[in-house]
Amino acid sequence: MKQDQRQSPSRVVIYGAGSAGELVVEGLSRLKEPSLIAVAFVDDDPSRAGGTLHGLPIECASGSIRAIVEKYKADRVLIAIPSAPGRRIREIHKKLFDEGVLAWIVPGVYSIVSSNEPITTFREIKPEDFLRRHPRVLDKGRIRPFLRGQRVLVTGAAGTIGMELAGQLAAFDLEALGCADQSEYGIYRLKEIFSAEGTTAPTRHFFLADLSRESDVQAIFDEFRPTVVFHAAAYKHVRLLESAPRAAILNNIGSTYHLVQFALQRDVRAFVHISTDKAIQPVSVMGATKRAGEIVVQAAQVVDPARKFLSVRFGNVLGSSGSVFPKFVEQIERGGPVTVSDPGARRYFMLTSEAVELVLWSAAVGSGGKIYLLDLGEPVYITELVNDLMRFMGRRPGRDIEIVYTGLEPGEKLLEDFSDVSAKQIDEHLLEVESDLPSPDTVESTVAVLMNSAVEGDMMSALLALQDLVPEYNPDFVQEKR
Repeated sequence: MKQDQRQSPSRVVIYGAGSAGELVVEGLSRLKEPSLIAVAFVDDDPSRAGGTLHGLPIECASGSIRAIVEKYKADRVLIAIPSAPGRRIREIHKKLFDEGVLAWIVPGVYSIVSSNEPITTFREIKPEDFLRRHPRVLDKGRIRPFLRGQRVLVTGAAGTIGMELAGQLAAFDLEALGCADQSEYGIYRLKEIFSAEGTTAPTRHFFLADLSRESDVQAIFDEFRPTVVFHAAAYKHVRLLESAPRAAILNNIGSTYHLVQFALQRDVRAFVHISTDKAIQPVSVMGATKRAGEIVVQAAQVVDPARKFLSVRFGNVLGSSGSVFPKFVEQIERGGPVTVSDPGARRYFMLTSEAVELVLWSAAVGSGGKIYLLDLGEPVYITELVNDLMRFMGRRPGRDIEIVYTGLEPGEKLLEDFSDVSAKQIDEHLLEVESDLPSPDTVESTVAVLMNSAVEGDMMSALLALQDLVPEYNPDFVQEKR
């Protein structure tokens, strides 16, 4: 967001005497009424200290930043380091917070710097800046032909991932976009968001439906006639689903099965199942049901090799509904304590926009029958994330707010470990997981037992069938029953 130019210009020290810093100075020099005045640079490279850039002095960042800010009578620091990963941004933010220095950041710096255009847009630091990764340049030219003229259905469209999918898909040359969700308020809100945009292309259709019911799925296919399906609808809360396995089975497996069956019967050329890193060697009901969904999708590829049925796995999405991030924010706002399962717990986090971009990329360049794992970057310690959030919200970790460790719940891991996953890198964005295609007949019969048992409420039989479908899922109570 551009700063209000009616305010008095702020004096800023630019953190990063590189190409982005130069573009900031150049951009500010072109403004008739600049909101910022750059007065100095600060850089991590001590060899640059004492030099100048664009006539401005360069100071070393190893010492006190506050002393530099006071020396040049600056109001704040502007971070402009395109090569810095999220961990470095967190370190800089911590140092500035501890010294009581206000900061802004250059948003979208990767694309801005690559275009070599002057920079005039800045904003406050956001928590998602702590997850910055190295630049990804996706070739939209590979995605456009895949989507052009298609009737695209997004399930779970009112959820965090589904809504972002619908938004990004609307920018492509589709014939029509269908949005399905079981949340009445969610569909209403999605329609309002699209209406507020003031555009009607592509033609949009909205469906309030329970996709675990075959009749609801059939009604959507009869009316909308999709040619591409992005299946994002799922229950995903690990702890909650451990105590509600029936709901997890009916929704996560049942909806996938019904959608796949109608996709095979109708003119669907591509089916993309949104999965999770928790499907890898699953220890939770949630992970096992998502792994079962992957198997259902793979079996469809065997039934019709001419189509494209694939799954895409990614980690936790920062700020998504049901994720830990909003809970932590709420606990911090209340004054604590903040509850974390274990001091060693780590998770892979992604930004919503980044996850969806890579889903679209997987759909365009991926092959049928495959499972793709998105580049998840480095795992983040949950405790570090909480401490970052506290500082971001103006609290001092360990002094203003306490962290209470509650212990891992059933179905939780310290880390979603990929070390035992056999996969090959197909490009700089994706890993292709090596997995044998299942027998469609075996999948068909096992899913029938699984779903019938769940519908009838016979959960032990349902969980035994789930373990038959997903052999790597080995909960103790299932083993005791066998």
